[in-house]
Amino acid sequence: MKIAILVILLFAQLPCWAHEGHDKAFANKDAMVATDRKVHITAEGQQAIGLRAEPVTRKRLQTTLEITGKVEPADNRINFVTSPVAGVISKIDVQQGTNVRKGQVLATLHSAEVATVVTELLDQRTSIQADITKARVQAQNDVQLQTKDIQHAETDVEREQKLLDAGITARKNYIEAVHTLDLAKARLEGTRRQLTQNIAALEARRASITEATKRRLAILGVPKNQIDKALSEGQVLAEVPILSPATGTIFSRDVTQGESVDTSRKLLSIVNLSPIWISLDIHPDQLSRVRLGQEVRIQNPVGPEITGTISSIASVVQESERTVHVRVVASNPKGILKPEMFVTASIITGKQAIETVVVPAGAVIADGGKQFVYVKYGDDFQPVLVKTGTHIRGYVEILDGLYEGDQVVVNGASQLRSQSMLSEKEAESSEPKFEARPTEEVIKTKNTTDPLFIGIAVVGGIFLGLFFSWLSSRLKRHNNAKSSMPKVGSHE
Repeated sequence: MKIAILVILLFAQLPCWAHEGHDKAFANKDAMVATDRKVHITAEGQQAIGLRAEPVTRKRLQTTLEITGKVEPADNRINFVTSPVAGVISKIDVQQGTNVRKGQVLATLHSAEVATVVTELLDQRTSIQADITKARVQAQNDVQLQTKDIQHAETDVEREQKLLDAGITARKNYIEAVHTLDLAKARLEGTRRQLTQNIAALEARRASITEATKRRLAILGVPKNQIDKALSEGQVLAEVPILSPATGTIFSRDVTQGESVDTSRKLLSIVNLSPIWISLDIHPDQLSRVRLGQEVRIQNPVGPEITGTISSIASVVQESERTVHVRVVASNPKGILKPEMFVTASIITGKQAIETVVVPAGAVIADGGKQFVYVKYGDDFQPVLVKTGTHIRGYVEILDGLYEGDQVVVNGASQLRSQSMLSEKEAESSEPKFEARPTEEVIKTKNTTDPLFIGIAVVGGIFLGLFFSWLSSRLKRHNNAKSSMPKVGSHE
């Protein structure tokens, strides 16, 4: 009985010997290494291609929420270009993506309205000039006649003066001659003054008409220098340049050469790419980690990391996507981020950094939905699948697949990948074939697995020995009892 109780207690203790991850020890298929694509490169070859490996280390990283975002132009940084007058597009000087400056010619428009206005102005100016010329000629004729009248009057005054001095004529005649001379001089002065006034009035009228027409042409989009040139040369102007209202980049072009347009038609849009907006869609269950003013780091696929802040969080859930729209405003001084570009946004959600295993971002290679790195063993390099986490400031968090101290290729991994694919003898698949590489959990589990099986074997042996001993004892007692029974029909 005591032995049976001992056996039961031994079996009851078996689960306590097992490691917590025992049943999962070999379940992690991602912790593998590609032995059939191992690349061997001599030290000279490594130096030639700039191959460099660094040990896997631990760094303190802030906890983040990674979301795929879409770059959008800021609404208040978009300028729409329209034509100031109806006409036909005769020339377009820009394309989508062209960088432009304020005042730059974007397109040219042929406008019949502008041509009509300029023609009317030229005709009016010509008419006024004709009136000025006519007034000058008329005044010149009057001056000639009045000058002769003055000469005759002066002659009469001289004659009457002599007669008066000789006592031949009366003083009355002399006074009348002087008065006639004064009237002639006054008429001449009046004619000259009238000519000046008439010409001034005509010139004022011409200037007034010209300025009014210039203002009208300016409203129609005709530059002042072109108006002045047309007036000075007397040429009809019909071409109107369409100028850029701001400095930026052509975001859209919605017109073609030869197309008729009016003043309501949007021809082009110009966007200033700094600052830029990044649109994020956050699931409601993640919304508690997001707040206004939070720092967001934008991983740019074509340039350095860009930092922004959350400027708005929508108050409603989008019905179609069941997500909440969040807007990030980020500086973009060199215009690296372009509208419609997809980026990875890391929202800094943790105030305190955590220590974790990381490798430089350039060490991780993507292949068929998986990610791996090359681990250096002497002059051999083996691809090892890894599970990645946070991407931040040029580093990638490694959740599984590497151990601290592993020598990982941080420069030249792409060349190793190419060499591995070229040296592969079997071309059936472009994916690497992997064999199991135990993780830290597996290693820890092995240390507890061997004693476990030994314990099971020992206990099992004891149990079987006890069982057979008990069975033998039972059979022996049974035989003894049978032999001691009296035979039927016998009498003593």
